[in-house]
Parts: sequence; structure tokens; C-alpha cells
Amino acid sequence: MCGSCPKGRDLLLSTFAGTSCSYCGKLMIKEMKLVEESKEKAAGGNGVFVKGDVMFLIFDDLTVLQNSPGNTIQQLLQLGYKDFSKMKEMSLNVGMNEIFSILKQALTSKTPLSDVFLANGESKPMYCFSPYTGPNFRRCSVKIKVTVSKSQNKILFAEAEGDFVDFLFSFLTTPLGSIMKLRNGELSLGCIDNLYTSVKNLNSSWFIGSSNEFLLNPRVAQQFGCITKPIYVPEEDTSYWYGIQCIGCEMISKKKDGVRNPEAMKIFDPRCFDGPRERAVGFVKRPCLFIVWDDLHVTTMTTSSSISLLQKLNVPFDDLEEHLVDVGTDREALNLLVASLTSKAALTESLFSLLEKRKEAITI
Repeated sequence: MCGSCPKGRDLLLSTFAGTSCSYCGKLMIKEMKLVEESKEKAAGGNGVFVKGDVMFLIFDDLTVLQNSPGNTIQQLLQLGYKDFSKMKEMSLNVGMNEIFSILKQALTSKTPLSDVFLANGESKPMYCFSPYTGPNFRRCSVKIKVTVSKSQNKILFAEAEGDFVDFLFSFLTTPLGSIMKLRNGELSLGCIDNLYTSVKNLNSSWFIGSSNEFLLNPRVAQQFGCITKPIYVPEEDTSYWYGIQCIGCEMISKKKDGVRNPEAMKIFDPRCFDGPRERAVGFVKRPCLFIVWDDLHVTTMTTSSSISLLQKLNVPFDDLEEHLVDVGTDREALNLLVASLTSKAALTESLFSLLEKRKEAITI
């Protein structure tokens, strides 16, 4: 927060280090401690979301159940296992590398645990992108110009303005749980559906506080939202209060009664010209044009880059074709998000079908 402004000014709070105060211009370098929300969360032995004294069964498809003999037998029978004598137990050390591997496989595989712990170095077939075909709604329109290789049936790159690039960058801040919520728990993305359903079905008393509700409908962290995108996930709407807990102990709290002599604070977003009052549009400056490659590598467009771009493509000019694409519905946007998680050709996988449909419509 800003510790330089005189009393009487709004108390500004930012989660970004090195932010300049919009009132006095000085750096907001005064660090503040947050009051613990509950003793339950601070208690030792608990995890982040679930209580430490609860045991769970985690199956290969990441279905999570209460640990009990009945659940074990029922689930194994459903999976087709009848001869329990052929099963054996293994003790495994799960470190950071294994966690990241499970996360990666969970997005692309129906058997992530086997892939990670029993693969024995064998390569697994890659996940095949499956477009979402559920209900479709139009929220806002983002237009891009794509350049296609006719011989390869592939989108080589797209020319886009800030709104589309903001939308792509928002993939890095959008929780998967919020997308699952928008799709009623059906995303067809590896085993993520099973994880989401498991959180729904597990007893809420096994979770810390209301963390199960947070997992089922998370929001984007404050100051990381993007209001101009086809898939809208709201930011956290958290209020902060400044006060004291003991003599000389200044703290902030998410609850007004969490500190003594509370004063309301305003969240300062450094992306805005007037951070305390305006909502940020996105992440990149305007006006600016960008090149977005099929693998979602993003570069700014300049006169010199246009020449090097054509040289890099190494494709005959008569094989190139330009199209205007309107990413205007949440189905198109969702397909692009899923493709970004599972494919090296995200633009082609998610948007090329729009060009084919347009050609069919023209032919008819």
C-alpha cells in the first residue's frame, strides 16, 4: 500500500510490487500482513482445500471417492476388474516432477496415473482435440484476419488487435473450474470432468470452510481480469480493511470486524490510468497490431516484421489465402481455450472449421 500519502486520502492497496501511487506518484512499497480468516484454515495438519484427517481413493481417471472398502469394490467392478488376486500395492514417492506430469496428463489423457507411474518410458498417443458442440451464446465480437495455407488446410497465423490478444493472455489467469462451471461440468478435457464431478459429490464436511464451493466456481484473481473477451469470468470482489490488531501492529483484513479502527481500502489497478476508479480493459497497450501464430506465439507487427514473416513462412504466395474470422460466441472461444491446452496448432484446431462452414454456405 502507499505509506506516503497524507491522512484523508483514500487508502490504496495493490497486489503488484513497485506500483506508483496515482495520488502522490511515489512507489507503493509498504507491505501489509493479512489477518487469518479463520482458525480452521490456520490449523496445522490441514491442506489447502481438504481436511488432513480424511482419506480418499483416487482412481486412474482422477475420480476421487471417500476411502472405504465398499467404494473400492464398486468402482473396480465398474472398471471391469473382477480378480482382485492379480492386483498388487505399490508405494510411490510423489514429488514436484510427478505432480507436474499428472497435471499435464490430466488435460490430455483418461489414464494420467498409469501414464506417469507405469509408463516405463513408453510414449503415449497424444490427445485428439474434440470441439465443444454444446449450447452457444454470443457475448462480444472479436475479429481477426487469418492467413491460410490452401495446400495444408492450415491456419498459418492471424493478424489481430489488442482485444483478441487480451483474450488469449486471459487463458493464463482463468481458472479451469470457472470454465467447467460455465459448461455444467462437461468440458471433455482429459480427466478434468471427473475431478470437477468428484468435488461436487464429495461430502462438504471434508473440505476446509467453503473451499468446495470455491473449487466449483472460482473467480479470476483481482487485477487479473479482462472485460473484453468472449468468455467472461468475473473477478473476485473482495473488500479490504486497514486497521490495527495490537499496539503498533498495522494489518489488513477481508472483514471489517477483523481489525480495530477499520478504514476501507481501494484496490489500485496499475493497468488503468486512474487505478482506483477505472476498470482495466486488458493486458496490452492500444493501439497495436499483433501476429498470432498457429501455436499461439504472439509478436507485435511492424513494417520490417512483415517481410521477415513472409520469409519465415516459406510458402508460395499463390498458396496463401486470407479470411476474416469473427470469434463472437463462447463456443468458438471455448474451443480455442481447450485447443491452447492440448494442441500445438491451436488456431487451426479450433477455428479452421469456421472457414469450412463458410465455404459450404457459399457453395450452397
